[in-house]
Amino acid sequence: MKIIAYIALFATLSACSARHDADPDKIALALPDNSACMLDIFTDKEWLQLSDSSTEAIIPSPSRIIADNGIFYILDPRQKCIKTFDSSGAYRGKIGNFGNGPGEYGNIVDFTINPDSGQIIVLSEPAAAHIYDLDGSFILSKPLYDTSLRQIVHVSDGYVATTDHSFYPDDDSAYLIYVFDNDLNFKSKHIPARDRNVIRPEAPSRTLKSFGDKAVYLDLCSAEVYRYDSRDSSVSLLMTLDLPDMMPAEFNRDFDLFFDNMSNHSWIKDFIADDSRLIVNYIVNGTACFARLSYDGEIIQSAQCDGWLPTAWSDGSDNTYIPLSTDDFFAFIADTPAEFKPDREGNMILLKGKIAHH
Repeated sequence: MKIIAYIALFATLSACSARHDADPDKIALALPDNSACMLDIFTDKEWLQLSDSSTEAIIPSPSRIIADNGIFYILDPRQKCIKTFDSSGAYRGKIGNFGNGPGEYGNIVDFTINPDSGQIIVLSEPAAAHIYDLDGSFILSKPLYDTSLRQIVHVSDGYVATTDHSFYPDDDSAYLIYVFDNDLNFKSKHIPARDRNVIRPEAPSRTLKSFGDKAVYLDLCSAEVYRYDSRDSSVSLLMTLDLPDMMPAEFNRDFDLFFDNMSNHSWIKDFIADDSRLIVNYIVNGTACFARLSYDGEIIQSAQCDGWLPTAWSDGSDNTYIPLSTDDFFAFIADTPAEFKPDREGNMILLKGKIAHH
């Protein structure tokens, strides 16, 4: 499937360089000869349409989904809040307030949930945490670190955040991964990023995922996959993905260059992860592809994407959640239970499934 212009939003437009001491074998991701529907690699699929299509409840383009105790928490970047829905898809309300007063924030870039403390952590620019309970009551705000953090996830011993190549211009010692304890106190930082800092535009891709005591980060620029393990507070390089004719680093620094060359080079769009598998969505000379890999580097499956290339989030267990607009659903989805009849004019649709391990 040929990519179209809107995929440009997913481009990572920042300088990149190799940053690891070890040189593990690279995992070659070529242009596959076969094609497959990416949704076919998910099992135990369940479909749900969010039932409220009012202006307050509708979510045109979610940028994070977390399911906790039967409640869906969905980040709406346009309205700068987290919207909540129950297991039937009914709208419950929103969490977070845009503004400059106590308990308010100027922007929201990500959020996570600590299931042990029952707290929601809202991350705002440049690097502040705003803490709420699960009902949306504000608790406190706290600065995290003197840099610009873009994503945050919860692991068993605290939180892992990434700058994702977005730093203050005068920060000459920026790192990619920052670790905090369960009280959001700084613990450590990992992977020196680069000498020349370039703040990139925001991208919808979520390149930091977590499950249990581990977090996985995919550097879209260098195609390196890192894992944080809370059992020994370590960050290790798992693998380096090798794409044919990878987008040159200098093109990553310039939006226009990247956009003009999206169909001439290879680049990574996104990835999905659970505790034993990694699915990488990538583009080779304008053709959308995906690969399913184990964490030891085995390529279980690779194919050109037949149809739609989704973005998805794991809930920290075996479940993965994929959002679809109604337009995407009616354009690309044919095989659904007969009893599932979504409203074409309604709110977005959620697909819950598990990544197949065979």
